Amino acid sequence: ATIKSGNQFEVEIYPSFRRQIPDMIKRYKSQRKESRECQKNLNDRHAKKKLFRLIHENFYPGDYWCTFTFAEDPKDLETAEKLCKNFFRRINRARKKKGLENAKYVYIIEEAERLHLHLVMDNGLSKQEMELKWGLGFSHIQTLNYYKDENFIGICEYMVKERKNIRLKGKKRWGSSKGNLVLPKPSKNRTKLSRKKVMDMV
Repeated sequence: ATIKSGNQFEVEIYPSFRRQIPDMIKRYKSQRKESRECQKNLNDRHAKKKLFRLIHENFYPGDYWCTFTFAEDPKDLETAEKLCKNFFRRINRARKKKGLENAKYVYIIEEAERLHLHLVMDNGLSKQEMELKWGLGFSHIQTLNYYKDENFIGICEYMVKERKNIRLKGKKRWGSSKGNLVLPKPSKNRTKLSRKKVMDMV
């Protein structure tokens, strides 16, 4: 399968296990605990790929990488989530007054010493306008660039790094705007490759 997202192009090659499927099912039933852990790791890898593709497809140099802190620490993650969503509503109201569509964004709430918000957002508003709409504490807004410190791969790696206690029950580790982000779809190619060809590619 091939997947194009922004300036990134991925090729994924999957082996076929048709002959081994009966034996694989038997091993799965006898090693369920190990299988659950493998499935969790696989789910994490898929979630990371989805975030990478989402950001590369929907954001461009000139968009923003932001960190927002709270002057008064929210009592819990759920309260922080509500404050952040109110901030997104304020942003969209300001954009509407300028004749702009709702903001595109991907965010994560991090709990280090204190809760704070990391955010990738398109640049419809100026940095000063963004800071004023936050109004809950310190703001640090950087301009995204493919090739400098504020690069797309770097922020993706940061957003998916392992963290403790940073998600609400039943929710993903990161959130995003609704209805205006495009997730690239894989283009499938069923070409068969020999083991030698695959190893040569490796």
